[in-house]
Amino acid sequence: MNVEDAVVPVSGLSVVVPVDDLQFDKENPRFADAEEQLQFDDKSIVEFYRNEVDLMELVNSITASGYIDFDPMLVIRNGKKFTVLEGNRRLAALKVLRNPELAAAVGISDTKMRAADRKSIDKISVRIMKNKSDSRAYIGFKHINGPHKWDSMAKAKYASEWIKDGATLDQVAKTLGDQNFLVRRLIFGYLVLKQAINNGFDIEDRYTKRFAFSHLYTGLTRPGFREYLGLNPDDLNFKTTGQPIPRAHVRQLMDVMEWLYGSRKRNILPVIRSQNPDLNRLNEVLQRPQSRRSFMSSKSLDEAVDVLEPKSRRFSDALLRALSNTETATALVVHFDGSTLLLETAQTLLTQAKFLLESMQGQKKGKRRA
Repeated sequence: MNVEDAVVPVSGLSVVVPVDDLQFDKENPRFADAEEQLQFDDKSIVEFYRNEVDLMELVNSITASGYIDFDPMLVIRNGKKFTVLEGNRRLAALKVLRNPELAAAVGISDTKMRAADRKSIDKISVRIMKNKSDSRAYIGFKHINGPHKWDSMAKAKYASEWIKDGATLDQVAKTLGDQNFLVRRLIFGYLVLKQAINNGFDIEDRYTKRFAFSHLYTGLTRPGFREYLGLNPDDLNFKTTGQPIPRAHVRQLMDVMEWLYGSRKRNILPVIRSQNPDLNRLNEVLQRPQSRRSFMSSKSLDEAVDVLEPKSRRFSDALLRALSNTETATALVVHFDGSTLLLETAQTLLTQAKFLLESMQGQKKGKRRA
């Protein structure tokens, strides 16, 4: 059936349409952490797919064998055009192969195809959906449990929008194959991120290349973060619309976003260098007034942890770790390869161990006299 035969947009109707009548879905959850940098024209979207999801693999496959039309894209009508709900990566590949100027603009040079194969990218099968809600279960399964998985940010955006459409948390969790608690964390994190953006947080100003969304949604479950942000320490229930962080704690929210992501423009490094152990260390610091004051003053997590944990405890932990590592090396010494550098390292270790023992014995004698 050709599109001309479809008089009304019937949900689930399979038709064949010209590729030029297909448009990208600008609300695609995969764009969730790149919305600020995308211009949402064909060029910027194709560049996104090339940089983030290995578009070239698909382009090369189509140039070699033509477009295999076995899995219809899911679309909704948009006037005389169709917006692609599922299949945007395929659409990006097709647009590149059909438009040499676009291909050149995004740095793709090899788009040669045999004449017979090129015909396969003129028209393709699509399935017309009545609305986005009709496609949610299939898209959720394919991109969250299937072969083309989204990252946590895309999952969060998709789940949030699905619940806005009227789905229950249990329904979304079951379809996405995740536990109710995890879906709740993702949605809550996404809502807090949107609130931060609305209050001036620039996701593109983060210090690191990748946006570590998990830092935020994981931190929001920790008691130290929740207390600092004015959230109920025990309850993760929330409305799926509105502002999760109380208005009186918006400044604290902006503090947290800076600690998690830093600022390239202001040359501020994130406090959280890796989620484990830094997120837990900051959570502990925020729960104790003295260490929190130290952190707010110095912005140094290491200094705040020093306040949090007595140096005597840190010394004993370091000494026990050294013993454990030495025992491991002793068990493996039969595999020593004769390296001069390692011999020198062992000699330094012996010297340091003797100095350490003498220092400890001296301090013990001094305390006895006192």
